[in-house]
Amino acid sequence: MGPLFDTHAHYTDAAFDGDRTTLLDSLGGSGICAVVNCGSDLPSSRASLDLAERYDFVFAACGIHPEEVDGVTDADFEILRTLLQSPLCVAVGEIGLDYHWRDDNKATQKEVFRRQLALAREENLPVVHHDGPGAGKVPVKVQQELHIGPPPGVDGLVRVPHDKQVLVVAAQYLHQVVLELVDVLELVDHDVFQ
Repeated sequence: MGPLFDTHAHYTDAAFDGDRTTLLDSLGGSGICAVVNCGSDLPSSRASLDLAERYDFVFAACGIHPEEVDGVTDADFEILRTLLQSPLCVAVGEIGLDYHWRDDNKATQKEVFRRQLALAREENLPVVHHDGPGAGKVPVKVQQELHIGPPPGVDGLVRVPHDKQVLVVAAQYLHQVVLELVDVLELVDHDVFQ
């Protein structure tokens, strides 16, 4: 198997406090050529950027996870915008909806999700989407319009040669697909956002 690009990691999580440096130092030798480390709130987004500064194969995604939306302010969105403008930030994430643990803040989750999608468009960044339990599934027709999920016949695991140009081309393609998703989300009037 060729080198792998880990598109969704949370190495800033407290679970890695004891061995984070050892783990990250070992990734290159284990076939991982690149990692996108996702934030779940402002502190973990900043920490993701810190990792990206220390490791040339780590990139950051900055965002507010649906479980972390309570108390988010307009000032937080401005801080998030600043984080997204870092050259080491390659996506907005991890963002989405999740009503598994609680459903008393659906309106807040939806508003924070919408505002982060708007930031993604304004900053020309793709999103790392969290589709949590209980949030309701987007109907198949809308999924197709939004390009959600891998194309037919693709299992979601992407293998690429260890060639920076191939990674750049793959990232540009995925970026365009996600921008199309953001474009369509702004046009779709669906009950997930009602």
